[in-house]
Amino acid sequence: MARHIELNPVSHLTIGTIGPPGQRTFYLQGSKGSNLVSLIIEKQQAAMLASSLETLLEELDENSPTAEERDPVWTDVRLREPIEPLFRVGNMGLGFNDESNRIVVVAYELVEEEEEP
Repeated sequence: MARHIELNPVSHLTIGTIGPPGQRTFYLQGSKGSNLVSLIIEKQQAAMLASSLETLLEELDENSPTAEERDPVWTDVRLREPIEPLFRVGNMGLGFNDESNRIVVVAYELVEEEEEP
């Protein structure tokens, strides 16, 4: 059965790597309070998530012309210890929930197809 983990609202969300170039492992990591979740992702997934998030933020900015302009908030975006991945991500989704006025990131575990005997 698939696990459902919700960090709502997330207090820390980052993508980071461990290892030398060419042998890096990419991680998507989020936390809410002391609840820390680390997931293994592919390099292409990291790039696509960053690009999609940038596009979504631009769209939200364009659709909210009355929103106050804010200075960026800089936080520590390094991976946090312990890095104990729950699973390798197969599919990811990014969206916006109008009711909660929050960006939503969804990650699904990579499920290996069973081999034929």
